[in-house]
Amino acid sequence: SPPDTKAPGYEYFAGTHFNPQITWWDQAYAFTEYISRCQYLLQQGHFVADVCIYQGDQIPAFVPMKQIQPGLGRGFDYDVINTEVLLSRLSVDNQWLVLPDGMRYRLLILPDTDMINPAVIEKLAELVEQGATVLGRRPLRAYGLAKYPQNDSLIINLAGQLWGDCDGVTVHQKDYGLGRIICDKPARQVLTEDGILPDFEYTGRQKNMAIDFIHRYIEDGDDSIDIYFVINSKKTWEEIDCTFRVTDRRPEIWDAESGEIIDQYIYRIENGSVKMPLRLSPYGSAFVVFRKPFAPISVTKITRGKDSIFPLGVDQVRDIPFLEIVSMDTNRLLVDTWKPGDYRIELSNGREVSTTVLKIAAPVRIEGPWKIKFPEGRGAPDSVTFDHLISWTKSETEGIKYFSGTAVYLTNFFIKPVLMNQNMQYYLDLGGVRDLAEITLNEKILPLLWSPPYRADITPWLKSGYNKISIKITNLWPNRLIGDQRLPQSKRIGFTNIAKFSKNSPLLESGLLGPVQIYCIPQQTLTY
Repeated sequence: SPPDTKAPGYEYFAGTHFNPQITWWDQAYAFTEYISRCQYLLQQGHFVADVCIYQGDQIPAFVPMKQIQPGLGRGFDYDVINTEVLLSRLSVDNQWLVLPDGMRYRLLILPDTDMINPAVIEKLAELVEQGATVLGRRPLRAYGLAKYPQNDSLIINLAGQLWGDCDGVTVHQKDYGLGRIICDKPARQVLTEDGILPDFEYTGRQKNMAIDFIHRYIEDGDDSIDIYFVINSKKTWEEIDCTFRVTDRRPEIWDAESGEIIDQYIYRIENGSVKMPLRLSPYGSAFVVFRKPFAPISVTKITRGKDSIFPLGVDQVRDIPFLEIVSMDTNRLLVDTWKPGDYRIELSNGREVSTTVLKIAAPVRIEGPWKIKFPEGRGAPDSVTFDHLISWTKSETEGIKYFSGTAVYLTNFFIKPVLMNQNMQYYLDLGGVRDLAEITLNEKILPLLWSPPYRADITPWLKSGYNKISIKITNLWPNRLIGDQRLPQSKRIGFTNIAKFSKNSPLLESGLLGPVQIYCIPQQTLTY
């Protein structure tokens, strides 16, 4: 897009625009750093999949995006291979199906068809004889008419040796060499009967959750590392108990937004797996990394009154936790308590510790009024004052209603001295934000907030008395482009060749929506 062209300028009609013309280009570093950390971790080691699915040679040969495979279900992941890989790269090592690059699978699944290539069934016979487990229908004929009917005869004869009397009704398995053929049995049942637990499982408080995972494994002897990427595909908060198929290491949370590594003190060992709680924001995700030996002591259960927090009880999911364990050593716990109540914490060594929090101060609301400064050249006034927070789209001033870009909210607020305590943690919560926020509190610039919760730890910089705050809020381009459709060409603020918006297109909520408030969270040390 030429430099003298008004933003957002010339764009391609499809895809996601990511260039210096987007409104949030100056804030894009936070997103790109997040993506970089995610991609770095997701390129480590090898993908973990228990199942290898052979795509086959049927037409169309289309592999869909990752989905829950029928018969396999949640908790087991899979890869898909084609004929070339099966014939030239797949081999067997101690009953594992392996590829030269290090990928390993426990089970090979055939496509749901009675047709197969002669070269493929010959390779299957070789793999099974060497110890592979193969699940699928008995093939009856060859693809195509090449060498007909000899190829069909080859298929029938070799299938008879491999499948034998395995009919899927009275007989479901046929041993062949060191391996076996299994027919008409769910893949999940095959794995569980072999003592293979799901790689990842979860339970939660809500119905119809959409949780998924990716597992990477770095093999390095005693220093091996398991990396799980757990995602929430819904626009709701989720609280889940996760079970990871890891037997010899404890979990950490690696925060891809901040780059922080957070020790996980709450976990228990169940049936050879690690079980731990996880809170996921709307569309949120977390890296759970296993690289360190089990700690001498962990928290195995937390209750609040009669309700269980871990493992999960019946309380409703909310956007703030009940209790967080900040740190733990041989005889002390450092705990943040967000909700009052009687808490009991059980430890892996059989001990328990309890605490009662009778009252927690109500959040301090920052009501304003807010002075808002707008940049030149975007159609909005230089500054306005909002007595209370509303979406820009609800303003009666058209320059604000259709504004796209970055505006700065300014105000002062007062903190009563009685609220300031060295045993407190303070969190600034912006409530609703559309779409990015950069906070400056008492001249300290805080990390950019671009996803929920729009919340920042302000403990080191909050002070008794008056505090000065500014919040830069950036929204997206659509509102300005919609507003421009109401103006003659000569008076339009922006320009683009994309014509997807009309003057009647719905506006996107924009600005700081609030409520803006400060949580005052007591922090206490518990000994045991």
